[in-house]
Amino acid sequence: MTLILSANRRETVIQVGDRLVSQVSPGREPKPLDVLSNKSVIYRATDGIVTIGFSGRARLEDKRTDLWLAELLVGMEVGEEGGIVFLDGGREPLDVFHLWMLIKAEVERVFTSLRGQRYLSHSFVLAGWQRTRRDFAKPLLWRLDNEHARPNEFHFVNLLKDRADWIDNFVMTPTGSFDPAIIDETLHESAQATTPASLEKALVSGIRKNADVMQGIGKDCLSIQIRPDVDPQVTIRFIPEKEATVATQSTQGKPISLPFAFSPWIISGNALIPPNLLIGHPPMMAVGELWCRFESPVTEDAANYPFAMKSVSEMRRIMYAT
Repeated sequence: MTLILSANRRETVIQVGDRLVSQVSPGREPKPLDVLSNKSVIYRATDGIVTIGFSGRARLEDKRTDLWLAELLVGMEVGEEGGIVFLDGGREPLDVFHLWMLIKAEVERVFTSLRGQRYLSHSFVLAGWQRTRRDFAKPLLWRLDNEHARPNEFHFVNLLKDRADWIDNFVMTPTGSFDPAIIDETLHESAQATTPASLEKALVSGIRKNADVMQGIGKDCLSIQIRPDVDPQVTIRFIPEKEATVATQSTQGKPISLPFAFSPWIISGNALIPPNLLIGHPPMMAVGELWCRFESPVTEDAANYPFAMKSVSEMRRIMYAT
């Protein structure tokens, strides 16, 4: 189960999602499976910047869905270890429209070949900004969903279509499992938000309220904000329910606890970052032509500690002995 809330406001596009993957079996309560899961891929298209979230199947073609999506977008197999990876070969960067059509074609191919559990609904949601020919930034809020009766047919929905007045309006879409009454309340609170920070707070609150009544939705959230600036910039914020620290040692060998953040997949030009655990105080980081700002709760010990990156795959192997 998953809940992703994507919203557009004049000065920002934001996508907030929980970070829990649960196993869903017919007639049974969802069982938490992976607390280190990643459900977002940030992509620098030739004509824009988008973040792509998903809900539904946690694995496609025997790979975690985030890895499947990342490899599809770069057109080659990629490793999940280490920091910035520079690609040699693969797919040339796509514009936003052809990016979306590629995902549609490939996910339909995968669902057509599935045997059993095809009934499970699946959605992709894309949020971001696209540059027009007049160098004007317009927001994007698109979804790709299948139907229960025809799970291998995915349909495209442009949630901002024919909304010429988008600049004066607020639009939010939920993707995944949710309580309709809570979403209505979240929509009202989000529409009243006056800053990106207050909008983010309302979306995080909406996810956690749903988690209180629906098993399988996590309360730790990852927020991705994309602003239509001249210099492409993305803010990635890990927002845990409780203080999130990792035990380590200072440069003097003293035990300390440091905050950490998560990075999603970030793909820009011939560079990418796989999901990582970022320990200490993350800096601004350039991935290709895209500047990424990582934010997490900051503790007193973080100021003098050298920034470090740990592979989420490595952490997963340690936690789950896989």
